[in-house]
Amino acid sequence: MKQKTNWLLVVLGGVGYTALIGASYVANLQYVLFQAATGFSDAEIGAIVGVVGSVALFGYLFGGVLSDFMKTKTLMVLSHFAVPVLLFFLLGMPNHRTFMIIEFGLAFFSIFTYWTPMAKFVSDLGAPEDEGKRYGFFFMASSITGFLVGLVAAYFIRHFDAVVALRNVFLVYMGLNIITGLAIIFSYKEQAVEGEASLDDKFQLKYVWQALKMPAIWLIGIMGFAAYGTGKAMVYLTPYLQDCFGLPLETVQILSSVSAYGIAIFMSPVAGMLTDKMKSATKLLRIMLVGFIITCVAVYLVPVQASFSWVLIVCLCLGAAFYAIDQANWFTPLSEISFPSQVRGTVIGIVSVLEFSGDAFLYNVYGNMLENNGLEAGYKMIYMNIGIIAVVGLLAGVILKKYTRKDNA
Repeated sequence: MKQKTNWLLVVLGGVGYTALIGASYVANLQYVLFQAATGFSDAEIGAIVGVVGSVALFGYLFGGVLSDFMKTKTLMVLSHFAVPVLLFFLLGMPNHRTFMIIEFGLAFFSIFTYWTPMAKFVSDLGAPEDEGKRYGFFFMASSITGFLVGLVAAYFIRHFDAVVALRNVFLVYMGLNIITGLAIIFSYKEQAVEGEASLDDKFQLKYVWQALKMPAIWLIGIMGFAAYGTGKAMVYLTPYLQDCFGLPLETVQILSSVSAYGIAIFMSPVAGMLTDKMKSATKLLRIMLVGFIITCVAVYLVPVQASFSWVLIVCLCLGAAFYAIDQANWFTPLSEISFPSQVRGTVIGIVSVLEFSGDAFLYNVYGNMLENNGLEAGYKMIYMNIGIIAVVGLLAGVILKKYTRKDNA
């Protein structure tokens, strides 16, 4: 009975993840709709997403430390009720500066008070050898939720103007967050974890310093940075298809939903099972980075002609599949190295700072590439850059082999 309850909680957590993170990254996930509704330039949207990334750099680390001292349930519930309040102030479609300020708050409650508790929540719901599978089903539930939200957004676009459509998307995210917060309050009973830190743990800083000196943690972070940054940059394929290949907004919106969530519905559990079968997340991530590199080369080389739009659509789907593999393995590589259990949350925070730091500057850089070089040249520059980043990540993954238990078993 407990095992069944835990799997239900994994699914519930995935729904909540999309409700919260989807709201915080709506400028990225609903890029075309967001731009049509707000009128913001590519650089301005890049700056908004960059705010989330900048706050996240501190939120991952210090939120990780916070999660070693506060209850997971408390922090998750706080996040799910704070985000709808902030979204309420976006319903009036404020100016760019106000959007930036509210995005700061969304980042705080989607990263600082939520990110590490979410990772601990999934990890604690079963045995380490099944962790890949749990994350796979977690992100499958997340993807189903996000895909449905995307379909609803496409319906809003078809029947309303862009401003009303985006406002309705905000309302959907608000409702999902409130429902998830209430469900966690009444259904999740947090279990105490042996070795968890306490406020009087005198060795906390010592353990953190030990973790920072571990090459494996830095290599996992670099490989994660490359995989995450490459996967998230695939979002630019949808506006590329609209701006340079002439696809209509409604078609682009559907493709955006399919790539962001639809493919992950199937790939997330497959990725989790592949990880458990291979008994090493780092091996699977190295294979995935090779796939990303090939995809980036294809995008860079394809001629900008409407008849070749199918090539980009295939690349979009492949990129989404590779990203689903990465997503299911954001934290599973940590099970392949050793670190003090007292700072589990802090270690997750350190890796997250490295892995997701691209949110702080990559979107801003890519937005400026489009503004300063023209659309066609700008998009090609983006995929040349992320291909190079993927190569660096692959090299880090190869070096990581000598530090992981499973590669040396």
